[in-house]
Amino acid sequence: MAAEAALVAVAETVVAVEATEAEVTAAAVALVAVEATAVAETVAVAAVAQAVVEATVAVAAAVALAAVEATKAADTVAAGVPSADGRFHVPKRAVRTAALASIRGEIEDECGLAGLVNPDLDSASIVLNILLYVLLPLWGVAGLIDWFCHKATNIEETSGLHEALVHVLMGFQVGIPVFLALTFEVNVLVLILCFLALLMHEVVAHYDVHYASPRREISIWEVHAHNYLATLPFFILLLIIVRRWETFVDLITFNWAGNMALEPRQEALGVNGGYALTYFITMGIFITGPYFFEVLRCWQWERANGISTLPWRKTD
Repeated sequence: MAAEAALVAVAETVVAVEATEAEVTAAAVALVAVEATAVAETVAVAAVAQAVVEATVAVAAAVALAAVEATKAADTVAAGVPSADGRFHVPKRAVRTAALASIRGEIEDECGLAGLVNPDLDSASIVLNILLYVLLPLWGVAGLIDWFCHKATNIEETSGLHEALVHVLMGFQVGIPVFLALTFEVNVLVLILCFLALLMHEVVAHYDVHYASPRREISIWEVHAHNYLATLPFFILLLIIVRRWETFVDLITFNWAGNMALEPRQEALGVNGGYALTYFITMGIFITGPYFFEVLRCWQWERANGISTLPWRKTD
């Protein structure tokens, strides 16, 4: 404002031509002084503004740091308990819980188990998981318990090789449909084979108990094992029908065209896609192996004692 007033004054002086040279000079000097003062004021204001900004940043940083420290302290107080020295220590239970949660997460990531506990799974996937991870393993467990019952009653000295071979036959009657369902697409042909195997298994299972009961003791444990071995294949087949309802409808309506060939399975099974191979290896070790040695043990005993329980060579 002062500079503008001085300019106006100089202009008025020059225009009026009444001003002397000394007055003009004095006015110019005054104008220069006013401009210098304005520049100095501008520099001073800029310096003050810069200082304010730097101070504000410093204060904000200090407040943020204090907030972080306060949060850490609050977390420590909430999760820990004070010791004699006044400091807080995280309980061992909290550390153990966190460690277990971390380990569980790593296992789920590595094994792909997170998909099994996904609350958003559709019903078809849930049924498949029940088949793969509940019913099929349970059938193997029941078969192994049944084998222990045979061994406990000295099957080689009682019902002998005859019953041991019947057990092998029943294993094939269930094992073949399981192999087909895990390896090939479940179409009309596979369903027909499954139904036939189930019916034959029930007939042979009835004959097995009829033959063995007069010759050796059938314990309560073996009875329970037989209950599972007889019903699990039926439940497994029912759940397969639930998943392949359209195929079942084709079966009962005789719409068999194009559904009577074995086609390799397209759907991957298990969390990593290798369920079938893993299941076959596991069953080979824990089921096929023991029953093979049961047959071998019975054969060796009968050979050593010069007898045979086989219908075509029966000597007792």
